[in-house]
Amino acid sequence: MPSFVLPKAGVRDGVDIEVGAVLSGFDLGHGEGTPQKPPQRFHVFREHGVASATLDAVPYEYEVALTEYGTRSELQDQLARFLAGILRSERRGDLPPVDNDSATADGAGE
Repeated sequence: MPSFVLPKAGVRDGVDIEVGAVLSGFDLGHGEGTPQKPPQRFHVFREHGVASATLDAVPYEYEVALTEYGTRSELQDQLARFLAGILRSERRGDLPPVDNDSATADGAGE
């Protein structure tokens, strides 16, 4: 379950563009074809104060959640909720288990 964590101190020029490139690499953009993984498996977390038009567009361009955090403990809580939500979705059958994601993306699991 790829998560991107972007703290103010660690953001450098181009990091936001790289996030977009990774998401595009999984065919998550509109009109990109069938996604290699469900967009619900991805999440971008950015620290309050990290400004980026590219990151602002992530939910609209890739249907991937974008959440801001203020403290390390907020980030830990948000990550835990994200992972727990993925596990619940797998148990309910809303998402295939991770092992099945890659098999069904290329048709090999059918």
